[in-house]
This record gives sequence, structure tokens and C-alpha cells, in this order.
Amino acid sequence: MEFQPKQHLFVGGQIPRSLYFVESGMLESYVNEDSGRRYSAFWSAGSIIYYHTNIWNRAIADESLIAQRFSIVHSLPYESLFEIHKLFSEFNYHIAGFLERMNLELERRIRILSMKYTDGRVSKFMEYYGQIAYDIPVTHLAQFLCMSESTYYAILKQQKRLKK
Repeated sequence: MEFQPKQHLFVGGQIPRSLYFVESGMLESYVNEDSGRRYSAFWSAGSIIYYHTNIWNRAIADESLIAQRFSIVHSLPYESLFEIHKLFSEFNYHIAGFLERMNLELERRIRILSMKYTDGRVSKFMEYYGQIAYDIPVTHLAQFLCMSESTYYAILKQQKRLKK
């Protein structure tokens, strides 16, 4: 499926119905709050997006998933996973692999956001995600890292000076 910028794959309050495989482009997850959007994750080519509570429980998602730029995404409906699971019990190992991958992604986000200082958060994000940072709008990345845009720019400027 092709998604244009700002086109939603699903919106918070809905039940996600598929596993998503990002072939190209950039997606981002956000939660609506009183103060506006709070960005919670960024997904680039090669990412697998799913919500583990929805594989078995059909839970309503808090997050919305939106294309940040033109993206090609493949989906595998959860119903298809159930059919595969019924036919091939060893598929449980693959589902466990998905859960492991998602847990790793959650741990990375927690490590980034638990850094006490803003420069540590930027450094940790760059360590985990590298070049993807340059594809994310600064307002979204700064907001995700719990800092202002000016603080983010100051940290990047300082890091450039240190590399010289």
C-alpha cells in the first residue's frame, strides 16, 4: 500500500488490525494530548510495526500511526496470523521473535528518554538510530526527546564542534 504524507494507517481509538512492514519512507507514531501531539516512535524502511496486545486481545490503540513522507507499507492482517498459527504451530516461534524485536525497540526508547541530560538523549538516539534522525522533522524529534527545538539545535552544534 502507498501512503502519502500525513495519511494515517490507523488512528488512536481504533483497533489496529495488521502487522506492517515498511518497504520505504518514514512513519511516526503519536499520541494526542491536551498540549498537542506527543511523538512516541519513528519507523523507517525495514521496520516491522505491530502492537503485541492486538495480536491476541484486539485492544484499542492509544497511538496513531501516520506517514511522515511518502511510504510504501505492506500489511499482514492479524486474522491471517491466526490462520497460519492454526495450520503451523511452529509459527509461535516467529511470533515470539516479533515480540522480542518489539521489546528491544521499547527498551531503546526507554533508554533514550531516561537519560538525565538533553545531550545524552540526543547522543543515545543517534547511537541507536543514526541517519534516521536527519529524516525526522526537527519539531517532532525535539518533542520526542523532551526538549525545545533551540536546545536540540544547540546540542547538534556543540556535537559538531566536539567532532572537529
